[in-house]
Amino acid sequence: MYFNGVSLPLTIASNLIHTQGMNDFLSCHDVAKLAGVTAAAVRLWADLGRLPVTRTAGGMRLFRREDVRKWLALRRGQQGERT
Repeated sequence: MYFNGVSLPLTIASNLIHTQGMNDFLSCHDVAKLAGVTAAAVRLWADLGRLPVTRTAGGMRLFRREDVRKWLALRRGQQGERT
């Protein structure tokens, strides 16, 4: 299992998710809605390491709400620089 791009033993990652609570995590579709992109784009960014991600034992990608908030703020700032 991966947490923020780092491979962790399954028990550590599962405990991390359990102690932080599922409300602290978003799915690919949730992040996609917030970012105004497709879930496929979110999966790609996560796989490329551009967006911190946690994987469940079943392989589902979960994103910490706080990480997504920071990432979106940074992304929006970078888009503003291009215009």
